[in-house]
Amino acid sequence: MAIVKSLEHLCSLGALTDEGKLSDPVGVQISHLPLEPLFAKAMLMSPSFKCSEEMLAAVAMLSVNRSFLLHRINLKRQIQGYVQGIGLELLSCEEDYSSFRRCLAASFFLIAACKQPDGTFRALASGQTVSIHPSLL
Repeated sequence: MAIVKSLEHLCSLGALTDEGKLSDPVGVQISHLPLEPLFAKAMLMSPSFKCSEEMLAAVAMLSVNRSFLLHRINLKRQIQGYVQGIGLELLSCEEDYSSFRRCLAASFFLIAACKQPDGTFRALASGQTVSIHPSLL
């Protein structure tokens, strides 16, 4: 089941073709970034929203335990090197955070949830009731 879910996840991100091969260019580019596929897709989408600098910072923060600030800075530099290596332009949305939010919504759609009237959250993709991990509160 885990393998099937992973393949579905990659298909949803546009990383695989219907035949299960890497798509070109998305799947190939995702495979060159040492990130979780969801974060790699976010980095790939960010230049079109003119927020790759902001997404780079967000992905670096989400990829490392929050108590390791120095590691975040090093990781950000490493990711930046990979991103530039596959030819993505590093752009900033400056003060236009609506562009950054649109990019987040477009790339993190697989893990999006909606707050219910009773205070719980329901995953949009699966309809499953989910909760925020206590360490993130």
